[in-house]
Parts: sequence; structure tokens; C-alpha cells
Amino acid sequence: MFKHANKMIFKNVSLKPLTTYCIGGPAKYFFIAKNIYELFDILNWAKREGIPWFVLGRGSNLLINDNGFPGLVIKLGGDFKKIEINESYGLVSAGGGCSLPKLGITLINKGWSGFEYMCVIPGTIGAAVRINAGTTKEGEIKDRFVSAQVLMPDLQIKTLSANELNFSYRYSNLIKNNGIVLNATFNLETKESPKILKKRIKEIALKRRYKHPRNSKNCGSIFKRPKGKKSAGWYIEQVGLKGTRIGDAQIALEHANWIINLGNARAKDVKALIELAQEKVMKKFNVKLEREVTYVPEDIITK
Repeated sequence: MFKHANKMIFKNVSLKPLTTYCIGGPAKYFFIAKNIYELFDILNWAKREGIPWFVLGRGSNLLINDNGFPGLVIKLGGDFKKIEINESYGLVSAGGGCSLPKLGITLINKGWSGFEYMCVIPGTIGAAVRINAGTTKEGEIKDRFVSAQVLMPDLQIKTLSANELNFSYRYSNLIKNNGIVLNATFNLETKESPKILKKRIKEIALKRRYKHPRNSKNCGSIFKRPKGKKSAGWYIEQVGLKGTRIGDAQIALEHANWIINLGNARAKDVKALIELAQEKVMKKFNVKLEREVTYVPEDIITK
């Protein structure tokens, strides 16, 4: 740990407990930015020093390398977790560090529908906007999205609309340009009884619990849904890989598109299972399985 401009920067922080997979090595540097000024300052420091960086949300949908991250990992706290509801204008804004379940529950308690799916996704607003997160049937970010304030890699702040983000299935332009979502605004359109909405959430959660692994050490779906009617899990099951294990990583018995950590899995074990599934599915069906999970640092190095 050391100080920079009166701010504490931590060194060699384990990233395992900060991810849903509980896999990965340490971050060389780690910092929690509580407001835009601290975020600007730490990014300027990283740029001056030539240090790669990335922003870590709640650590879902990530597979961090066994060697960790050779740069700066930033968490958004403080102001970045705030929620502001303006019912007069029919809008809600949430900071990039705010969790999806927190926003979903806050709105449901006030009787606003259309955000139920958020309650079962363990991510942050920033990460969710970046990949247009959602569930198969209940909804996704783009459905009620209005705009987002984004800090670009050149440290300019831009307000971007849905059209500018070019949302599609598990994609936005932020994946390419590595912008940081400072906050996002959504439309409030439909009101229902909070009691009915809470019942709906329970139904969604029960459905997911029935289909998905009970082992919480996972990162969700490994692959995006291929074109056509068949799911990635169906293809993986057809090539006989359900339950296949390498080290402590295992293709889940409940759902073949999930890989679970049985205890002490390493990133290289998970990657080996991913490559095995891609190879066998391609060989038998000529279908390319595209990863949904992000490899860190391979997929996200930013300077």
C-alpha cells in the first residue's frame, strides 16, 4: 500500500474473493474511486506511468488469469453507487458501480416494472451496459436504456444514446472502445403492484435455480447463444462433455453452458474446458461457440 495525492493505492491484492468464480491471481495495484475526481486522478497516474488498467464490477462474467493482472484494477464506489429517481420525468439514473439487484429492487419497491430481470444478475450497471446484460426471456439493458455518461480512454466524458452504443445480443460499442460507464439512465414506463412484481422475481429466481448450477462459484454462461434454435449448452451436451472435469473445474451437470469451480480450480483448467468444448462442437456440428466470459487480462488490456 502507498499514497498517491493523498489516496491509498494497494499493492498485490488478491482478486479471487472479488470474483464470482473465486479464481485468479493478484492485481499489481488496486484502487477504489469514490468520485469522478478520484477516477480522473488515478487514470492520469496510470497513463503517466504506462500502467494498464481495467474497472472491476462485481466480478461476474470474468475469468482472471492465474498470474493476476499486471497493472491497476479500479473499483467504483461512493458516488458511483448512487440511484436517482425522477418520477416527474419518468427516468431513473444509477451509477456505474451500482449493483443491478440493488437498482431492480429499489424500483420494484416503488412499483416500477420492466426491471425484474436485474434482480437475478450479479453485476454492476457499468458492466451490464457494456455487454447489454439480460436474461433469455425477461429483458435486457437496451429495453429501457436512454443514455449513459461514459469516460472514454482519452479521459473525455461523453453522453451516449442507445443508437450510439449499437446494442445487440451481449454487445455494445463499449467493448471495443473501453469506455467507463459513470452512470446510466433508464425510462420508467409501467407501474404495477410491488407485491405482484416481487412474486414475479421469485418465479424468475426459482426458474433459474432449477436450470442452473447450485454451486455459486461460476461466472454464468460461458458461451453466447449460437445462431439457430439450439443453445450452446445443447451442443456441449451432445458431444458428451456434460460433467467433464479438468482439475477442479467442471462442466456443470445441471447446465452444460456453465463451468463451475469445485474448490480450487485454476483459470487454465477453465480455459482448457472451454477450448475442449469449442473443438468438439466445431468438429461434430461445424458450429463455432463464441465466448461470453471475458478473459482478464487477455481481452481487456488498456493503457
